[in-house]
Amino acid sequence: MLGTPLMQTSATTVLDLPQKIIVYKENNKVHLAYNDPFYLKERHIIENAEVLNTITNKVTGN
Repeated sequence: MLGTPLMQTSATTVLDLPQKIIVYKENNKVHLAYNDPFYLKERHIIENAEVLNTITNKVTGN
């Protein structure tokens, strides 16, 4: 689980985990919305951001 290392680094990340993604249709366009994983770094003062790179790659498909 990718959330475990984040929670071990900063317990307050529990407030934002699991990561949520919403897909919705508006004006005949499909949209995808989610909080950028690096937002968690700022919000929860996470020092080691390596796991955030992994999460970002999974969300974006890179």
